[in-house]
Amino acid sequence: MTNRHVRRMAVLAALGVLSAGAMPSAQNALPTTLSTAHGLKCNFTVIASGTWDNGTPSAAVKPAVLSLQFSAIDTQEGTAEMPGINQLGSGAPHVIVRLLEGNLHLLAMNSTGSVYITSVFSDRESRTSGKWKAVHTRHEFTEVQLSSFTSRPEQYYGTCAIVE
Repeated sequence: MTNRHVRRMAVLAALGVLSAGAMPSAQNALPTTLSTAHGLKCNFTVIASGTWDNGTPSAAVKPAVLSLQFSAIDTQEGTAEMPGINQLGSGAPHVIVRLLEGNLHLLAMNSTGSVYITSVFSDRESRTSGKWKAVHTRHEFTEVQLSSFTSRPEQYYGTCAIVE
């Protein structure tokens, strides 16, 4: 439970809104939702990548290993940070956050013109408890393809977990 939640519960208890027995403990803490997430760690295991062969679109699906993290998520202000993005050579992006119908969407745009979108779907927990289904899309295109660099549109599928 975050300090913010502890303070809120203490104020409610002091006002008599909650009895001492209603105070959450470690065993019955308030449920974590995407609306209260301040950080996410995401792992994606499948990729669909697209290209154009002589002007004709095509796509390939294969296994992938991609990990992303988001921090300082503020759904009220609509902002977040994406640590490590500079390691991708993309420059520090401006990350826009929107919480819509409980789904968390993060849009990162960088100085090279590429756009990354990560969507985490609420109320649709994956088979592993505490992780939510997620998709990460990269909108990039370069004429030259290099191994280990995004040069074509990509969409990754996996899960995200809330971290603090």
